Amino acid sequence: MSPLGAVKNAIRLDAATHVRSGSSWWNAQITSLSNALVEFESDTEFAPLCGLWLSLPQIGGWPIRVIECHGARHVAEFRLPLRPHEMARLSESARPR
Repeated sequence: MSPLGAVKNAIRLDAATHVRSGSSWWNAQITSLSNALVEFESDTEFAPLCGLWLSLPQIGGWPIRVIECHGARHVAEFRLPLRPHEMARLSESARPR
């Protein structure tokens, strides 16, 4: 079960993405997010409190800080919460076509 399952405004999003620290990039998969938290999977294990940049679909890079890591699954907080219009854009991209 997703740690974001109980978060009221969380959306499920199955989106390929990248995370970056300095000049290093890693592939990742966003599984769900809210305006304050994001859950993603990556073959690279990032330590709690690690600061990264996450590429959000149709939005661009966004600063995050890892708060939990369980193998490939990570939960991070957005250092700047997503605003309503950004959540709307992500919700639109999550809808099946």
